[in-house]
Amino acid sequence: MGRLSRSITTEPNELMRPIHDRMPVIIPRDSYGTWLDPMNEDTNKLKGLIASYPAARMEAYPVSRAVSNARNEGAALIERALLSA
Repeated sequence: MGRLSRSITTEPNELMRPIHDRMPVIIPRDSYGTWLDPMNEDTNKLKGLIASYPAARMEAYPVSRAVSNARNEGAALIERALLSA
């Protein structure tokens, strides 16, 4: 069996709310061990990690519309785009 991955979303924080009605769950670095521990069966603790990431620790800026096409790849997709007047 190959590797699998899943995207888990949650309610948007105040930074993301004007942009989208949901956002990806971002696990804080100091909780990686808890999240990835295959022996961890504490569902309440794990559910507590599925929350909106603090807006103060994020930045939002415009990017190219090319980011909306799943066929596009590369670091250029997250470069800051100029807003046209």
